[in-house]
Amino acid sequence: MTGKGRARLSRIFATAVLGAGLAATCAAASPGNSGGTGTTSLSTVGQAAKSAVAAVGPIYLAPVPTQQNRPDSAVTLTIRASDKAGDPLTYSATGLPPGLSIDPATGLITGTTAAATGSYDVAVTASDPTGASASISFTWRVWNTITVTLAAGEETIQAGTPVTVPVSATDSAGQTLTFRATGLPSGLSINPATGVITGSASADGQFDATITATDGGGSQGSETGQWDVNGKAAITSPGNLMTTAGQLAQISLKVSDTADNAWLYYAIAGGPPGSYVNWNSTTTDGWKSASLTGWPAPPGTYKTTISLIGTYNSTASVTFTWTVEAASGTGPTGPVRLDLDGKCLDDTGNSSANGNKVQIWACNGGAAQNWTYAEDGTLRIHGKCLDDTGYGTKAGTKLQLWSCTNHTNQMWTGVNAAELQSPLSGLCLSVPSADTRNGTQVELGDCQGGTGGAWTLPAGEIMSGLPGECVTDSGGGTANGTKIVLGTCADSSAQRWTVDPDGTIRIFGKCLSLAAPASGSSAVLWSCGAGHMQQWILTGGGLGSAIWAAGTISGDETALESPPGETATGTQLVLGAGGGTDADVHVSNADWHVW
Repeated sequence: MTGKGRARLSRIFATAVLGAGLAATCAAASPGNSGGTGTTSLSTVGQAAKSAVAAVGPIYLAPVPTQQNRPDSAVTLTIRASDKAGDPLTYSATGLPPGLSIDPATGLITGTTAAATGSYDVAVTASDPTGASASISFTWRVWNTITVTLAAGEETIQAGTPVTVPVSATDSAGQTLTFRATGLPSGLSINPATGVITGSASADGQFDATITATDGGGSQGSETGQWDVNGKAAITSPGNLMTTAGQLAQISLKVSDTADNAWLYYAIAGGPPGSYVNWNSTTTDGWKSASLTGWPAPPGTYKTTISLIGTYNSTASVTFTWTVEAASGTGPTGPVRLDLDGKCLDDTGNSSANGNKVQIWACNGGAAQNWTYAEDGTLRIHGKCLDDTGYGTKAGTKLQLWSCTNHTNQMWTGVNAAELQSPLSGLCLSVPSADTRNGTQVELGDCQGGTGGAWTLPAGEIMSGLPGECVTDSGGGTANGTKIVLGTCADSSAQRWTVDPDGTIRIFGKCLSLAAPASGSSAVLWSCGAGHMQQWILTGGGLGSAIWAAGTISGDETALESPPGETATGTQLVLGAGGGTDADVHVSNADWHVW
C-alpha cells in the first residue's frame, strides 16, 4: 500500500472513531464474555467508519437554483463542488436541455440551447476515486422571455364596485399568450385570452395576486402585485341644520362600512367653530351611530362636509348647510372681577355708545359693571359687546364697547386659570403691565396662566356635552362630602359655579374637590384649602372645554367626567382615565361649557 493509501485509510479510521464515538465502539461487555471486558471486532469498527463517512459526506455539491434561458442562446453554468479529502472529482449530468453538456473534469456546463422550448429536470453527480459521490437536482427551462405588467403594479379598489383592470404581456417569440391568476380577491377573475381582470370584490383586505402568461410552447412569465380592497363606507345626511350660537347641538348620524369590525374615522370641514363629530359604538340594522355635536358659534351659514374614512381607506362623505342663529344674549350676569387690587371690568361712564372705552375700576356693584356672559361667549352690557378695535390680532390692541356683530373678535372663552381668550387672535383679556389704576383701558395681551389677566366671571352653569345636564351640587348641600353629580340644567343656585383665578371651581363658598388625585376618585364639595385636590385647568378652546385635575397621577392630568355610559341625572362625577377633551378630540361625558 502506498503512503497516500495509508494516509487515506488513517483518515477514514479517524473519522469513524470521531463520528461513532470512541466510548461507543469499545464500551460495554458482550453477554457471555467470561472476563466481563468489553470487546469490539474489527468488522464492527469498519461498519462504524462507513456510517461516519456517510453522515459527514466527503463530497459537497452547492445547490443550483432554477435556470432559465431563451432558445438559441449561449449558456455557461459552473457547478460548485468540493471533496473533504481533496481528491479530484468527476462530473456527469442527466436531463440537460439539448445543446448543452458538462465537462467531466471541471463541472462547467456550456453550449447553445436548441430552438425548441421546454422544461427539463436536470441531475448533476460528482464522484471521487474512492467511489464516494453526491448529486443535486434542479429545473432548467428553455423558455421565451415573457414579461407581464399590471396596470399600476398595485391596485386599490373598493368592495362591491365593478372594476376592469387590464394586464399587458410581451413574448420574445411573438407567440399568442394565455393568462391565469392566483390570489385575486374573491369576486374577480381574469380573461384567459385577453388578460383583463373584471368583477366586483366581495371581501375587504389586502391580497397578493400572481398573474401568469403562457405561450404555445409552454414558456411562462409572471408578475405579483398587491391589491388593496377598501371597505364600502356610507354615511347618512342630517339634512340642512339650524342651531343657536353657544347652545349644545347634537344631531344623530348613521354610518356603515362593509368591513368586519370596521374602525371609522371622521373629519369635518367648513362647519362652524366648536362643532365636531363624536363616535358612538352602538350598531342597529348594520348601521353604526355617530353624532354631530358641540357648541357652534359664531352665527352664520356654513357649508359643512363630513367625511368618513373606514377600514382599508374606504371613504364616504355628505355635504349640507348648517345655519347658526344669533344667541339671545342671556346668561350669567354680574361683575367681571380682575384678580388684582379689587378691580372690575367697567363700562366708562356707563355709556352704550359705540367705541366707548372699557376700563378697570374699583368694584362697586354699579350698573357700569353689570356684565352678561352670553351663551355665545360674548361679554355684553347695555346691549353692546366687548370688542377689540379693528379685529386686532396683536398684543396691546385696545378694547371697547361696540354693537354686537356676531364675529369672533367679540367672543371670549375660558382657558387656563380663569383667563378669557379671543378665538380670533388667541390673545387674552388683559391690563397693560398689570397696571391696576382706576381708568386703565383693557387690551389684548399674551395668555400667561393668569398673570395680568385672570378674571372671575359671574356665577353660572357648567353644562355637559350630555344634553340637558349640568354639574350640580347634590341637594344644594354645603356640608363637606356633598356629592357633585349630573343634574338637569335649571339655572338653580346649586348649579351656579365660579372658576376662580387660583384654579378652584366654587359654589356656596366651597370647592369642587377630589378625595384623592387618582383615576376613579369621586367629585365632592369640600372646604377650600382643606387638603383635597382642588386645582383645575380648562383646555380645549371654544365653548366646549375639558376640566383637568392639575398634577394628578404621576404628574399627568386627568379629566372630570361622568363615568362612561352613565348619563342619568344624579350620576356622581369622577376623575376619568384620560378620556377628556383637547382641541381636536371631544368626548360627550367629559366635555363642558363653562360659563
